[in-house]
Amino acid sequence: DIRLMLEKDKLKVVHSFVDQDLSFESVLENITSFIAENPTEFLVVSIKQEADPENSTVSFASKVEEMLLQHDCVSGDRSFPKTLGEARGKIFILSRYENASIGVPAYHGWMDSASFEIGELYVQDKYKITDIAQKTEAFENALNIAVEMKYSLVLNYASCYLENAWPPMSASKTAKEINPYLCEMLKNKTAPLGAILCDYITQEICDIIIENNF
Repeated sequence: DIRLMLEKDKLKVVHSFVDQDLSFESVLENITSFIAENPTEFLVVSIKQEADPENSTVSFASKVEEMLLQHDCVSGDRSFPKTLGEARGKIFILSRYENASIGVPAYHGWMDSASFEIGELYVQDKYKITDIAQKTEAFENALNIAVEMKYSLVLNYASCYLENAWPPMSASKTAKEINPYLCEMLKNKTAPLGAILCDYITQEICDIIIENNF
């Protein structure tokens, strides 16, 4: 989940207004090295334009795609592969930016803090909540949808924060309450689970997900 800003014709990683002190070039070096070292794995990389360009002579889309296509392992396909065999050794792009010419389109129709379908994807990203049950119910519903295999990919985000708390309860604190629920839900599910995205993963969650494959 990479959020980028174009500044002086260079791409840097940001989250909202916070500069992550990381270049897109270094991110690409990291993920392409991972695939080279682990050719039976694959990656889905979501790329979002987080802010408007500043002092740049090129467009955001053209700069992102120029850099991506320098790497043979990056797929420009506009849809996800049907089998794991087709996916191995490649990086697939989820294009959350305007005027994308490569990757699976996910810009128009992406909703904020909601569960929704967009093209061949189903996304659960309810990150603003008023109580824990809102998140656990949305998460479990996405798990059930993944089992139906109706979509090419189900993205099920575990992170959220309580917006009615003061100060707002951070995602790290809500994770301590939500992670035990996730463990119980995951124990009772059979493959496929979809893609489970955790900012605050635990060893127990990892073990349950891996065991699910067998």
